[in-house]
Amino acid sequence: MRKSAETTLRILWCILIFALPFRWNFAVASMEQPFLPESTWEWVFTNLQPHFSLSLIAGVLFLLTLALYPTAPKKHASLWVPLLTFSPLLFGLAGLVHTTECTYAQNWYYHFYTIACTATGLWWTSRHDEKLLPWAFHAIAIGALISAIEGWTQHFGGLQREFEEQLAFMKETGQQLSEQMIAKFQQTRARGCYGDPNAYAAQLLVSCPFLILDALRLAKRCNTPKTAAWLLGGATAILAAGALIFSGSRGAVLGAMAGLFLAMVFQYGRRLSKTWKCALIAACVLGAIGMVLMLNKFSQRKMETVTIRMEYYTTACKIYQQYPIFGAGLGEFFPWHLRLRPWEGDEARDPHSLFFAQLSQCGIPGALDAFLRLVAPLLLALGLFRKSRVKAPLQAATILGAWCAWNAHALTQFNDQIVSTATMVGFLGLFFFENEAEQTAPASTRNYTPVILAVLLALGCFWELHTIPAVNALQTADTARTDRYASYSTKKSLLQEACRRNSQNPYAPRMLLDIALSHDDRATAEEAYTLLLKVAPHRSSTYLRHWRLDFGNPEAEQKALADLSAWNPTDMTWWLLKALDERCPNLPSVVRKRLASYPLEKHEVTDQEIHIGIALNNTFFALQDEAYLAPLLKEGYPETLSHRNIVFGIDK
Repeated sequence: MRKSAETTLRILWCILIFALPFRWNFAVASMEQPFLPESTWEWVFTNLQPHFSLSLIAGVLFLLTLALYPTAPKKHASLWVPLLTFSPLLFGLAGLVHTTECTYAQNWYYHFYTIACTATGLWWTSRHDEKLLPWAFHAIAIGALISAIEGWTQHFGGLQREFEEQLAFMKETGQQLSEQMIAKFQQTRARGCYGDPNAYAAQLLVSCPFLILDALRLAKRCNTPKTAAWLLGGATAILAAGALIFSGSRGAVLGAMAGLFLAMVFQYGRRLSKTWKCALIAACVLGAIGMVLMLNKFSQRKMETVTIRMEYYTTACKIYQQYPIFGAGLGEFFPWHLRLRPWEGDEARDPHSLFFAQLSQCGIPGALDAFLRLVAPLLLALGLFRKSRVKAPLQAATILGAWCAWNAHALTQFNDQIVSTATMVGFLGLFFFENEAEQTAPASTRNYTPVILAVLLALGCFWELHTIPAVNALQTADTARTDRYASYSTKKSLLQEACRRNSQNPYAPRMLLDIALSHDDRATAEEAYTLLLKVAPHRSSTYLRHWRLDFGNPEAEQKALADLSAWNPTDMTWWLLKALDERCPNLPSVVRKRLASYPLEKHEVTDQEIHIGIALNNTFFALQDEAYLAPLLKEGYPETLSHRNIVFGIDK
């Protein structure tokens, strides 16, 4: 009976590990928006699952572990792995001091708390069940195989079919794909089941080494082990490398080379002379350059994203200069980047770097947390806990390589914000240590303090369940908002209920304000704006909506636009309004408001000019509005931020 219970628990843990990249493959920032499955079919078959489901599963499995193994494991070097996952929870407290992004901060803590609970639960189970980690190893390898095949499938026709389907849908609905979305599809970057190719690449970095090592181990069981090793190992390596290249992530390629270098030095370092070590470095550098050039060709990308990354890091440093001790606050990079970015920059919720995200948002404590997490595999490679390593040197080298590759990629990407890969890295180090089950201690000699603490930790996962009514209300309101047959009163009441239940989330009041303005319901719009200003005082979009709300009141308009320009000096709508007021001072107010409501898109930024396209999507007034815009189209408008010329054009 006990063996059956142990096997069942082991299977459940492995199912969770396998499902991570296929069910929880989203970023923390996206948790602000509703994506709650609304039917049994969606719960079973859709990729995205709400984060509280992961917290619930992790908490239940941890409690089952404690029920089956009520004895606390003895002190072991592997305890260092789950303890490391508590670092962001501790040092992230600094990010609560100045933050106004309460929903982001809450979701951030849910994310890292679940990681800590999962890592601790797996560690506790592995110290009593020596079969768990080998089974989990296979689960990760199988997931990597599926992910890599999916990347190849997308590259060879899958993405093109998706693009054609998207175009057909847009044509049916009368919508147009933005220039940015068209460029994204034309890059033909594989993304697996993820929404972002870089997140997909992070998943490959952490899981594909398991696939390759499993293939090599399988080869040893064949009649001709060496030949099988070359065939199976080579095939899985090509499969993994191809998927990584098809993702188009340059940072992932550099991370893979860094991980490969560390793994080879760890495995063969003592046998190599200085000459061979230099040759190894040169080979990794040349390999990285070759792969970057290859993926640029496959994904049809240029190198401008490198410049964009540098702008993110510059913003992070500027934020740190203003808030050196505790940082600007969790989630505050987004509004502050809009405030500090140049015209060349774009919107970003995160600086795309674990270190710069923690530095700018959590100050010195955050930088310390990032440092601890980034150097962890290097410390193991240098000999930390040498006596407790797994007896298979190749497995130790594989784990170090995967961990280092993911960390190197995290320096240029928001890997730690992707729920699936961050959770996997949280327990990745367990595979580095010797895996021996401990004997259950007699009840009379047990120390129950660690058990009580573990129970409290597991129960903490259930706290996120209190958000279910709020998430459900938000999802119901969002579904009704896009339903053409739902009445305005129904939409309004549902959004008001969502605002009441999601008191810190800006999504509901933002949607309520927009729908109220579209129906000239000023009382509801003012109510929504009051809520929005309370929860998102640093977001420039709040003040753009304030301008729309108080349109026609010159004094209120001026204040709203002043706040808008303060938090987003490069806001295109603000510059369009400024140009209209100067070049067309006698423009009717109704026309001015309509012109400012058209979608704007930044096309090109040079040293002398900034080209902005205006999409006249109101076909009834298109010709008339183009005539109104004529004074702006003939010659550019000088802006004062960088002393360049803003050139407006009509997007056909």
